[in-house]
Amino acid sequence: MIAKLAGRVAGATILAVAFVYSMSSIGVAIGPLIGALGVTGFAVAFAMQDFLKNLLAGILIQLRRPFEIGHLVRLDGRLGRVQDVTLRTVLLAAVDGEQVIVPCHNVISNPIENWSANANRRRTDVVIGVPYDADLDDIIEKLERAMAEVPGALDDAAPMVLVDEFGGSSVNLRLLVWHDIEETHFLEFKSRVSIAAKRCVNDNGMSVPYPTTTLDVPDGSPLVDGLTARQPGPA
Repeated sequence: MIAKLAGRVAGATILAVAFVYSMSSIGVAIGPLIGALGVTGFAVAFAMQDFLKNLLAGILIQLRRPFEIGHLVRLDGRLGRVQDVTLRTVLLAAVDGEQVIVPCHNVISNPIENWSANANRRRTDVVIGVPYDADLDDIIEKLERAMAEVPGALDDAAPMVLVDEFGGSSVNLRLLVWHDIEETHFLEFKSRVSIAAKRCVNDNGMSVPYPTTTLDVPDGSPLVDGLTARQPGPA
């Protein structure tokens, strides 16, 4: 990226010097020409603010290097692998197969997620609910063993199963499992974790709870009388 930036700057400098030299060699007065170019340049710069913002942002990206060619990154809300970085745009090969061109100013102005910076390791996060009467210590231990056996899970990073919240119908557990994004697609690995978690819960005699609503109606309520009146009589 730095080599490309240096090459483009050197090319622009050589072009400018060649232009000035050629004008001087045919007798054109350089001083008035430069003055005219200065006034024109100011007007052009004002009209091309967006272009110049992207140009400066592209230079900053290539100097600071928050990512490299081939890295898996999320830029301006799009996830993909970096294919090229120019002075104005970043070219991404999105995970859904599309080719995305992101303006450099949008890259600098928004958070940059570099999934390849941490040695291609990524933590998958899945939430699953268990019944309120479940033995949490027991099911957490069994889920941790099940997560460690998921194909693609890293051996040097033990999975974690934590109580996330007390939901309306279940105790929600958060499963945190590390994997290598170069070996397994992150969506495929998340599916493996979800399937293994549900299988573990079912194998231990539990079902994943779904939201339910309980309606308590006191005796003597008009609602009870109305329901009783609507019940069909004997045939």
